[in-house]
This record gives sequence, C-alpha cells and structure tokens, in this order.
Amino acid sequence: MPRKANLDRYPVLKWFAAFARARPFLWSFKVSSCTPAFYAGSFIAFLPLMGVQIILALGAAIFLRANLPILVGLQAISNPFTIPFLYAFYYMVGKRVMSFLGVGLELNPLLGGFHATFLGGAIVGLLVGAVLDLLYRLTIYETRKLALPTRRGKAPAADQPERAGEVIATPVRSAIPDPEAESTKTVSR
Repeated sequence: MPRKANLDRYPVLKWFAAFARARPFLWSFKVSSCTPAFYAGSFIAFLPLMGVQIILALGAAIFLRANLPILVGLQAISNPFTIPFLYAFYYMVGKRVMSFLGVGLELNPLLGGFHATFLGGAIVGLLVGAVLDLLYRLTIYETRKLALPTRRGKAPAADQPERAGEVIATPVRSAIPDPEAESTKTVSR
C-alpha cells in the first residue's frame, strides 16, 4: 500500500511523488478527507471499468481533496476473482431498476446489458460508500466518547459534566531522585 514515505518505490506513482507529498489532504484521515474517499472510492470500484480504476481513483483524490490510501485501497474490491460475481450482481440490480423505471427496454440486449451493469454498479457503489462513511463516523464518535484523559489531566467533559473544563492535578514522577527522600530510608544490616 503506498504511503507518503514510500511513493518513490511504485512504478507509476513515483512520477507523482513530489506532487502528492505537497498535498497533505491526500494523507489526512479527517472526516472531511475520508467521506469523499469512501463515496468516490466505492463508486469507482463498483463500476465495470476494470483496469483504469486506480488512475481514476488518483484523479478523484486530487479533484475531491480526498484520502488517497482509502480511494486506492477500495479498488481492490473488484479484482479478477470477484469480477464475475460482482458484474452479475450489478446486472441484476441495474436490470431491476431499469425495468422499475421503464427505461432501457427498447435497447438491444448487449447495450442494455452494459447500461444495466453500469447503473447497478453505480447504485451498489454509492450504497457501499454510504455504509462505509456511516461506520467510519460511528467509530470516530465511539472513540471520542471513550477517550482517555489527555496528558494535561483534563477529563472528557462527557464523562464528568460537573467538572467540565477543570484541570485535574496528576502526580508527576521525576527521573531525578530526591535527596531528602533518600535520607528517610533506614538501612538494616
């Protein structure tokens, strides 16, 4: 998986390494960068465009200011082993939606099949993107709710509403021994 530090190792991505390093939003895991990555990544992954998905994901990440590792990682959903099953599922979903809406019935079977597969992939991709976005937001919510106190000793306001904003004193252990504490110890022989 490409990371900001090892972009130079990948054959195609090394051409974009300096460009990608200059844009921190490509590596950010903030909600504002991850939400478009989930939607665009799953949308592209579920379209019948095998072979150009990673290039489209790179373009979408730059255009939408989205997280690049999430976008590229989602492209692994459609691989040569899963394509037959996914395309059949896309076709079934797209065909049902087209027959429900009453569109595409006059197209020849080959063109109608392509349209059904494309439409089904788009619908499934957007639904998967919505589910991933929801799970990500719930995970962030639960993580913040269960967060431990910070280094300064501030307790989370949600856990202790009566002490919100109050700094709690925490003992600090020094690495330097206290000479007075040493003198109070008794030595037995």
